[in-house]
Amino acid sequence: MFDSAGVHLKTLTQVSSQPDFGTVADSLPSGTYTFIFISSERELTFENDHFGLSSSGARVLGNSTPWGDLFYKKITLAVNHTNITQDVRLNRIMSGLDVRLTDPIPSNVATIELLLFNDADYLEVLAGKGELPVKITTKSFAITPAQIGSTNNLFRMNVFFTENPVSIVIKAYDADNALISEKKVDNVYFYPNKRTTLAGALFPNPTGPGGAGVFTVKLNPSWGTPLPVINF
Repeated sequence: MFDSAGVHLKTLTQVSSQPDFGTVADSLPSGTYTFIFISSERELTFENDHFGLSSSGARVLGNSTPWGDLFYKKITLAVNHTNITQDVRLNRIMSGLDVRLTDPIPSNVATIELLLFNDADYLEVLAGKGELPVKITTKSFAITPAQIGSTNNLFRMNVFFTENPVSIVIKAYDADNALISEKKVDNVYFYPNKRTTLAGALFPNPTGPGGAGVFTVKLNPSWGTPLPVINF
């Protein structure tokens, strides 16, 4: 909560197990206030003890781990002597990455790993967007017996930075953590409340890394309005 001069007044944290989760009640002197509501799937740590118009940030715990789902809303209210009851609907500000491997997964693959370069390291609280795109995020997926030999396997993670394109690296490892194959996809764009899909073959040469795998980049409209297909 901020006053009309942008001075941080207080912060209230709730967890989903609380009986009053989702309900905020307070009593304030007359004036104009800015309220910022943030809902995060993962715990956030706030980097600054003092919040102001030029310094307010939050970071997900575990710097190399992906962001959880994130919702945000900023409103301004004029408070007087009349009670105010208002519903606040938060909007998703997180983006999603779907990687769909179209070729069969070889029998010696134990792990698929997604590396995201230049994701946002901070949530800028007052702006409601990701900042400081220096974070390298890694998410690993253990391959199940049912996935061996199958096609169109889907691997998902969250992406927060939407200002500029980022790079994605897809890797496959065996049980001894030896690299089997990898593919890098550059200039991938992400948009809030939408999923970007990379689809292609990762194992054109199962006996060694690299190869000529081709990925098609498109936007999955499952979170919002459909967007044009992006081919590269």
